[in-house]
Parts: sequence; C-alpha cells; structure tokens
Amino acid sequence: MVVTGHGHDQVCDWWSSTPRPLRAQFVHNPRYADLNNFYTLEIACTQAAPGRLLVLNSDIVFADRVVADAEAAGGDLTLAVETGRVDDEALKVRLVDGHVRELGKHIPHTEAHGEFIGVSLLSDLGRQRYVEAAGLARDGGEHTLYYEDVYSRICDSVDSRVSSVAAVTWAEIDAPQDVPAAREVVQANAPL
Repeated sequence: MVVTGHGHDQVCDWWSSTPRPLRAQFVHNPRYADLNNFYTLEIACTQAAPGRLLVLNSDIVFADRVVADAEAAGGDLTLAVETGRVDDEALKVRLVDGHVRELGKHIPHTEAHGEFIGVSLLSDLGRQRYVEAAGLARDGGEHTLYYEDVYSRICDSVDSRVSSVAAVTWAEIDAPQDVPAAREVVQANAPL
C-alpha cells in the first residue's frame, strides 16, 4: 500500500507506466496539505488488512535483513534502529529497561540508544493504539505531528522494541549528495 498526497495521479501513472515486481494499492490522503504524515499512517493503519503492518519511509534504501530482523524482534511497535552513532539531525530513540520509551531529535545524545531509520512494524494492537492516539491529536487540533511523535506517545502502552541495524545496511536519501552512500548500501547488500 502506498499512501499518497501531493501528485497522487502522477505517482499512480508513473507506477503503471512499466511492469513492476510488486503489486501496489494506492490510497490517497485527501488531507495531506493540512495534516502532517501522522495522518498518512493513520490511514494506512485503518485501510490495510489485519495483521502486522510494515511501515517504510519512502526516502530510504535498506538490506532485506533489516525487515527480517525487525519481524524476529516481535513486539507491538518495533523500530529498526542503528545503535550508537547519532547526530543532531538523527531521530533518536530512548530506551528504558530495554523498551522504547521516546523518539525525538530533542533527546540528548547521552540518553540516545541510536537512530530510528524509518522501518517499523505495528501489530494489530499497535495499530489500534496508533489510530486512537492519532485521532486524539487530530481532534485536539494538533495537525503538524509526525508519525514518530505518535509512536512516542504510544510506546508506553504497547510492547515497544528495537531491532538493531548495522551501519552499512541502510541509507537515507534527502539530497543528491546522499546518493553515493545509498548506492554503496545497495551494492554491499545485493544478492550474490
């Protein structure tokens, strides 16, 4: 499932312009302009078939084992996290007794377990809690939240876990200068 916002028709046209190895369902978020991506994930939670929901940021590349390791970790909310290295722009994760308790760029480096890379899994209970918390935020007039903000709000009410990720198994592409690192990840993790 791909939840779209701006350019929905162009994304669908591009996808259908050539054969793809995956079948995709496109769902449009009609409120993409006034609600941030927390609402996009709320739509995915309610529209996807029951069962574990794999949530992927669209600006990352990663090795297959990142998802396999996250699935093996279990939990109602499982976050793929590169442990150790964090910088000011990293979406940091704080753990208490081995469980996720908070996500945010504001977390001090000394309290951060690592950086959330944009791969997560939600169980049916996790999805339910996410939808409840997102709805409360929306109804309360909070329209600029990111989905990670809602994760941070629900991590105390579900079994929230981390799946550790090695540095060379993922890359984020925010700008052209990020492409070489992404290419390295793809080449290093290509099947033999």
